[in-house]
Amino acid sequence: MHLTPQHWLLVIPALALLLTPLFPFVNTATLILGLPVMVIWVGGWAIATSVLLGVLYSHEPELADDIPDEYLTESPAGTEATA
Repeated sequence: MHLTPQHWLLVIPALALLLTPLFPFVNTATLILGLPVMVIWVGGWAIATSVLLGVLYSHEPELADDIPDEYLTESPAGTEATA
């Protein structure tokens, strides 16, 4: 696997989660839907990370459906695997 510039996007959720205790707007006693803001923050970043990973996975050049010509040749007679 090779890294593309898009893979650097994964640094954003990692930093957001690692720096969570330092953000003053996350460390409040406020409740949203009965949950602390920090739980909403971490849950939101968990969902965002999953979506980002799905997008990056779908755009991986190594997962293309193009099959090289060398794999499209027919095998010689008698070399088929039998079960």
